[in-house]
Amino acid sequence: MPTSNRIVGITLVVIGLLILLGQMGVDFFGWLWPILLCVIGGGLLWSWYVRGDDSGKVFSGVLLVLLALFFLFVRRDHVDMIHHWPFFVLAPGLALLVMSRIDRSRRDASVPGWIAIAAAAVLYFFTSGLFMGLMGFIFGLIGLVLR
Repeated sequence: MPTSNRIVGITLVVIGLLILLGQMGVDFFGWLWPILLCVIGGGLLWSWYVRGDDSGKVFSGVLLVLLALFFLFVRRDHVDMIHHWPFFVLAPGLALLVMSRIDRSRRDASVPGWIAIAAAAVLYFFTSGLFMGLMGFIFGLIGLVLR
């Protein structure tokens, strides 16, 4: 039996067992799906490392691992989604940078990667309240000068 068919079969059995455990009241789904994303991303990175064939696997693997870690932090209440939603712009940018460093033929991917990182930085600046604090500081200084 080819390896890919074996992986699909094992995946279906594991998903079935997880659904069964969920029906029995075991709450694996809150933690499990980010861990599954991380495992799939790690598998893609490992596949690229072993075969070295497609650097698109590096992009997908890094993106899945970053998103999985983000969702685990959200689940653990270390990060709130309201203030850190720009991470969904930052993660693809970081994945593009990693892919462009790995594969010389995809060096042009670093430009959109840096654009996404810069956009995420600007979005973090506005969503974190730093912009309003800066505006308050500037207008406070203007008020002091005009007195």
